[in-house]
Amino acid sequence: MSDTLSLKEMSPVIEEVLSSGGKVRITASGKSMEPVIKDCEDTVVISEIQNPLAVGDIVLYKRANGRLVLHRIVAINGSEITLRGDSQWTTETVDKSVILGILEAVERNGKVLKLNNMYFKKYKITLPAIRWKNRIINSIKIRLGAKTNDKHS
Repeated sequence: MSDTLSLKEMSPVIEEVLSSGGKVRITASGKSMEPVIKDCEDTVVISEIQNPLAVGDIVLYKRANGRLVLHRIVAINGSEITLRGDSQWTTETVDKSVILGILEAVERNGKVLKLNNMYFKKYKITLPAIRWKNRIINSIKIRLGAKTNDKHS
């Protein structure tokens, strides 16, 4: 028997803790929120949603397949919430009812970084410019790669 449970297996417990006002600490896995949340290095602290959700909030939600995901809100339209990982290009729209909690803090190298920390505030402001720059760089890399591959044909 394994001593490790997957996040999906822990989902009912996480949902119960959050809905009763508790907090959960989860070791981050996945690269979709880098560099804000580092894969297998950071621990995230998720709490119950206390205030109305806003663009820029990072929320934990449950996909139809049962998988728990932590992404940033990029748009709100009534009960529809559009989310995207900070290092991703595509968005996902979900119903507000599948959102379980909100990111409260990131624990990194023994330090607790609250979301009102200056690092997070600056990052949130510069995120659109960072995404734009990365999109241009990726586009150039793809075009150069395509031209390089054509020469070898």
